[in-house]
Amino acid sequence: MEKKIKNLSIVTLLLVVFSVFTYIEEHRRGTGLASGSDFIAGFDVAKVAKLVIKESKGRKVSLLKEGENFVLEDHYSYPASNEKINDLLYKISNIQVTQKVTEKRSSHKKFELTEDKSQIRVSGFDRTGSKTFDFLVGKKKRFNGNFIRFADKDPVYLSDKALYISGEKDAYIESDLIDLDEKDFSEVSLATAGKKLIFVKKGEDVFFKNSGSEVPLNKEKKKKILEFISKTQPVRFNDFRPIDHKELESLKFDLGLEIKAKNRMIYNLRYSKLKDDYYLKVSSKLENLPEKIIISEDDDKKKLAGVADILKAQKAVTKFNLNNSRWIFKIDKDDYEDVKKFVVDFKS
Repeated sequence: MEKKIKNLSIVTLLLVVFSVFTYIEEHRRGTGLASGSDFIAGFDVAKVAKLVIKESKGRKVSLLKEGENFVLEDHYSYPASNEKINDLLYKISNIQVTQKVTEKRSSHKKFELTEDKSQIRVSGFDRTGSKTFDFLVGKKKRFNGNFIRFADKDPVYLSDKALYISGEKDAYIESDLIDLDEKDFSEVSLATAGKKLIFVKKGEDVFFKNSGSEVPLNKEKKKKILEFISKTQPVRFNDFRPIDHKELESLKFDLGLEIKAKNRMIYNLRYSKLKDDYYLKVSSKLENLPEKIIISEDDDKKKLAGVADILKAQKAVTKFNLNNSRWIFKIDKDDYEDVKKFVVDFKS
């Protein structure tokens, strides 16, 4: 009898231990993300100082915050687009999960969540260099989101929507340098090999400047210049290098295009060719900027509005040069040929 009681006590103890273990395990699992919760709890956009995005295809981009803006750290610190970075941060901060799929590490391969098979890996760092988040995006579930997990944890979750995050540098920059409508320009000049053509637009008419005089263009030539302006816009590039890059020291920018906008901004474009590649330098200035701007309380609204327009245009010029004048841009062959061909065709 005593032996039976002892055996029963042992069994009871084992059941208690098993029950406690089961409770702890279930409780541990229960602390995972619940359906409808944020994937990254307490995400603070202001604390993000660096983002590293890697694709399984090998592409990678590192976005580093300098001051108030981000730059492409591993691509000559080229300025990133504030709008595109904000979209990325918003997307990351709003990732929600619909369910916990599994906690088994062995499932990572199945859901393409191993480090070598995942579609994308996104890592965030604060200003001290400490990692604040690090997650992998796996395969997409049909009509749902993607399977995701934190890089240092096993649980696999399903996001509430498909996650499209790119590791390509072009996804985070603005490749359009200038984009003027036909109605926005007031003057265009082209220069190459000693030739210079200047066209002035006044209302609906276009004039050719020749030896100080302005000759109105006939309908055919007017159409030609307007079509040329439209064809040059937007001014777009497909790659970039610092202006002092050693590989580009031999470039001669002997083909020029200058576009004067109605807001008095003048865009200066200089083109060059090296073997089978084509390049562009850009800068901007303000037409007839006064040395001093003096206003008084007696000035009328028209004058004050004019001063405000000048200050606005000057701010745009400064921003344009800060973003673009430190670079040499690689462009398509057609963009170069269109400018060169126009000078020859119009003179003929």
